[in-house]
Amino acid sequence: MSFTEAQRKKPRFLINIEGSYFYHENWEQCYVIDINLDGAGLNTNHNFQNNEIIQLKIILNSEEIILNCEVMNSKNFKTGVKFNDINPEQIIFIKKIINAKTDRFKI
Repeated sequence: MSFTEAQRKKPRFLINIEGSYFYHENWEQCYVIDINLDGAGLNTNHNFQNNEIIQLKIILNSEEIILNCEVMNSKNFKTGVKFNDINPEQIIFIKKIINAKTDRFKI
């Protein structure tokens, strides 16, 4: 089973918050539509090629996180990314985002 198939079977938490991504030397605004501990779904201003590397910045209250991501799919400005090499502090922050922005589930 490829990462994409396995990823789609894991729960995704709908959060719909503003974020930004670093691509070709610029930070561009995006919306983080859903997230889990493996990756996120974004609405972006670009269509990407699979396997492109971008950075994703998410701010919650006054804290921010920057995640290294690999594009898994991109179509009609909707982009699925997986997180690369996330550390324990980043995992804690992603859980904070999920818990703060989701009423239905807490992790």
